[in-house]
Amino acid sequence: MSDLVAAMREAALEAGRLLGSHVARPVRGRAADVTSADLEADRVIRDVLGRHHPDVNILSEEGSHDRSLIRNGVWFVVDPLDGTREFLHGGPHYGVSIAALDDGVLTCGVVNYPALETMLVGVSGSGAWSEGRKIERLRTNGRLRIAISPRQADTPSVAAVRAALGIRILEIPHVTPKVGAVVFGDVDIALSVPHGANRAYIWDYAAAALVLEELGYVFVDLQRKPLAERLPFMHRGGWCAGPAAPAAAVLDAMAERDAR
Repeated sequence: MSDLVAAMREAALEAGRLLGSHVARPVRGRAADVTSADLEADRVIRDVLGRHHPDVNILSEEGSHDRSLIRNGVWFVVDPLDGTREFLHGGPHYGVSIAALDDGVLTCGVVNYPALETMLVGVSGSGAWSEGRKIERLRTNGRLRIAISPRQADTPSVAAVRAALGIRILEIPHVTPKVGAVVFGDVDIALSVPHGANRAYIWDYAAAALVLEELGYVFVDLQRKPLAERLPFMHRGGWCAGPAAPAAAVLDAMAERDAR
C-alpha cells in the first residue's frame, strides 16, 4: 500500500507542478472544458504511475471510460484537473485527484491543490494526512458555512436549507475544491443539489470521499448512503460532505422541503 501511495503522491505533485507553469489551450475535437492542461497533466500522471506500477490499470477522465473493468483488479482512478474553468481564470479552486481501487474497493486517495501548495492523503483504515501530518477534525461553531457551486446557490433546495438553518453560502465550484474547503476549515459542509445536468463521476469524488471518511466525516448522497462504499461510476442527485451532525441537519432541511 505504501508503494501505491508514494507513486500517487509523486504523480499528483508532478501534475501540479506542470499546471503551475502551463498556459492552457483549447483542444480541437474535445469538449469546451478540456484543454491542453488537462491532457498534459494526464500524460504526466500516466508516466509516473506507469513507471512505478506498470501492472496497474488506469481509468482517467481524459482516457478510456469502460466502467465495467474497475470492479476487478487494482486500478488508479484519475482526474488530472478538477476545475478546468477555474484554472483557466487564474482562480485557486482546482485540484489533481488520484484514487486506488482493489477489486472495486476504495483503498487510498490523494488530492493535490497546486495553487494552495497543499496535498491531502487518505488510506482506508489508517487515517488522513496533509503534508505528512495527520489531519485533525475541526469543530463546527456558530453559523453553518456551506460550499456550493455558483449555479446551485439560488435553487429551492438551498433556499430551504438557508431558511431552516440560517447558513452562510460560499460559492465554490467542483468536488475537489469543495472538499478541500471542508478539510481546511473554510466551510463546515460541502453540498451539491440536483440542478440541471450536474453529475459527479468516480474520478471526481473517489479520492476526496476517502480523505473525508478517514477524517471521520461523511460523504453521502441525499439518501445518506456513503458514495465511497457504493462507488457509482456516475452519480446524479446531489451529495453532502462534512461532519456528521451538521450534514444531517442540512439533509433534514432538504427532506422537509421535499415532503411538503
